[in-house]
Amino acid sequence: SQASSPGEGTSNSSSGREQPVGNSKDGIVDIFAAGDNILHQAVIDSAETGDGSYDFTKYYQYIARDIENADIAVINQESPLGGETLGIGGYPNFNSPQEIGDNLVSLGFDVITQANNHMMDKGAKGVTETLKYWKKHPDTTVVGINESEADRSRTRIVERNGVKVAFLAYTYGLNGYKLPAGQEYLVNLIDRDAIKEDVERAQAEADAVVVSMHWGVEYSTTTSSTQHSLAQYLADLGVNLVIGHHPHVIQRVSRVKGKNGNETLVFYSLGNFLSSQERSPRMLGAVANVRLEKKDGAVTITQAKITPTVTHFEKGKKDFKIYKLSEYTDELAARHGIHEFDSPFSIGSLTSLAKNVLKDWYSEDK
Repeated sequence: SQASSPGEGTSNSSSGREQPVGNSKDGIVDIFAAGDNILHQAVIDSAETGDGSYDFTKYYQYIARDIENADIAVINQESPLGGETLGIGGYPNFNSPQEIGDNLVSLGFDVITQANNHMMDKGAKGVTETLKYWKKHPDTTVVGINESEADRSRTRIVERNGVKVAFLAYTYGLNGYKLPAGQEYLVNLIDRDAIKEDVERAQAEADAVVVSMHWGVEYSTTTSSTQHSLAQYLADLGVNLVIGHHPHVIQRVSRVKGKNGNETLVFYSLGNFLSSQERSPRMLGAVANVRLEKKDGAVTITQAKITPTVTHFEKGKKDFKIYKLSEYTDELAARHGIHEFDSPFSIGSLTSLAKNVLKDWYSEDK
């Protein structure tokens, strides 16, 4: 069920605006997708530069080439980027330094999904300040949050190599917070009728549709019946690719057959890309590589793989780094700060978990 790794792609300028489909040119687009980028307090503190600013770039140095080589790189930023104005902080009410956005853009991330359960941690102001911040990066496509009803109805499209890819994002909830009356457009919630309308509009404007779903049961490597039902619904709508977030651990990959005979590739959960959580399974994340190929007007997924990753930090929750599991070492595993909180933790335990969850999709390829 697993295809080979996509090759290096070329990076063209972003579209980000709705355009009618009409380009008959064939093309190939390589997508890189990362999981939950969670800025706990320790993650923030370790990025301080000494002059009151932050630099998170070094955390990603061992995965940076993969991000850069993709035609489109996608990540779930699991917090508002309200900056100093709203008070920087981690769990439980997140608000992150805006430097993380600058760093993600400089690394090569093109699409930032922000529909997640922490987006109302600082109220409506947290969402509006995040949107205001992202205007500094007009070539970056932000999905899942909106500044108006009209913005909510705007399809986010990224065009690469003659292929228009639409991105949508939804979350199951907001940790008990409510969207203000009259501002229900701020964050995209999972609602089947709204999703159907969005997907159909996206299909009329783009060649392929990618949906980010913030769903599932936290810390469970087993997919839920709700996830299965929603995945089937998305497949029946003809969505090409589903990227799952929220459980903070990896979950399985599946090809779901739609009612019209189409096939939707579903990564149920990529786990944590970056965090300072204190349980060993949450240190194992994954990144996805998917190749979309457009031929004679139709788009199919011709290559796909999932690569396990490890969030590493040193004792005292500092010096964070993200490694591919295949490049992680016994020496690093022995030094990991997780030993203060949980065990077992070793390359063997991580590999065993990855094999158990991913099954045929597991690969040790670098």
